[in-house]
Amino acid sequence: MCPQKKFLQPSHKTYFKNLDATRFFAFIPVFLTHIFFTHNPIILKSNAFHFIENHLKVGILGLDYFFVLSSFLITWIILEEYKNTNEFSMKFFVVRR
Repeated sequence: MCPQKKFLQPSHKTYFKNLDATRFFAFIPVFLTHIFFTHNPIILKSNAFHFIENHLKVGILGLDYFFVLSSFLITWIILEEYKNTNEFSMKFFVVRR
């Protein structure tokens, strides 16, 4: 087998089912942060808008979690490839993405 083919063939993919729920709970504050915006001066001055705006700033935590999760999954893929092939190719990693 050609050495390049072993990098291009999909290997056994690990699926972390338990991360689906955490991704959902990270998505909710990010989504809510993006849907509450306005340029209407009456709404901008309302107490309800200020309450919602102040409490939805936690959306940044959801975004941070997505970055941490992505870093974990990418690292997992790299380590699995290295474990299975004893080498890692950034070129083929990017091609597979």
